[in-house]
Amino acid sequence: AEIGFPYTAVEGDLVFFLRLRFRHAEGDGGSAVAVGETAPLPRLPAERLASGPASWTLRCVHAEGFSKEELARLGPELCDLCCSEADPAPLAVGRQHQQRRFDALLGRSLGCMSFISRTHMRIEAHRAGVQITNLSQNPVYIDRGPLSKGESRSIAGGQVVSFARLEGNAHVLFLSLMLCAGAAQRDGPGSP
Repeated sequence: AEIGFPYTAVEGDLVFFLRLRFRHAEGDGGSAVAVGETAPLPRLPAERLASGPASWTLRCVHAEGFSKEELARLGPELCDLCCSEADPAPLAVGRQHQQRRFDALLGRSLGCMSFISRTHMRIEAHRAGVQITNLSQNPVYIDRGPLSKGESRSIAGGQVVSFARLEGNAHVLFLSLMLCAGAAQRDGPGSP
């Protein structure tokens, strides 16, 4: 038997930094011994090195009370949250951090503002996507599945992060952001 610990996939092939092979130990009644084999870490392909850090945008695709055309007219300054793998710290998202943005996006559903915490979630960019951590008692949804307070989940391009409000016994998604590759600029202190 063999177990491998991959470092990365290069052109579809897994590259291992540690591979363990198991063989039966002689005279020990069937126990196994692991024999380790290590390999030097490979160099990343030139196109990955040249591409620089990954950048991501969470783009508003649904805001209660707005049509898609009306959202598009608000523009990226108010509809996009941007982050990059090169950012020194994760992006904090909430009323305290993007007040002007949430005021604009929830302008037709002001009652929903109480369901956005001052610091609602943390977003950390990685090469393959972003990691979302819910820091709030208020709900966060990833592709219509709930993310509890303190829970983290990695998402990739095309997945949707939503804020929700309680209506009766059900959560209603009132603001949804889709993850897209590329980012114009880092959001942070002083951003809308």
